Amino acid sequence: MYRAHGFIASLFLAAALVAPMSIMAAPVPQQVGVQVKLYDKAHNDYHAYDDNEKQVYTQFRVTHKTYNEDLTKETPKHQAVYFNYRHAHPDNK
Repeated sequence: MYRAHGFIASLFLAAALVAPMSIMAAPVPQQVGVQVKLYDKAHNDYHAYDDNEKQVYTQFRVTHKTYNEDLTKETPKHQAVYFNYRHAHPDNK
């Protein structure tokens, strides 16, 4: 009888020791939405080219009609102009 209690107690102890390790080993889900980051040389920072940035870039292109539809395919000079615009007009979050 005491052996059965000792065996059950050791199982609970083993489970209590293994559970935190299995939780720590679980992979952390990656952030969804950020696919591309563009480097801004003038300001030494990165701009995440996500859905919000695409929307702002579309609004920016209303006044800059010669710019490419996709910022990632834009020339470095045009990217720099856009990054200056973004630093002058940050998001209101």
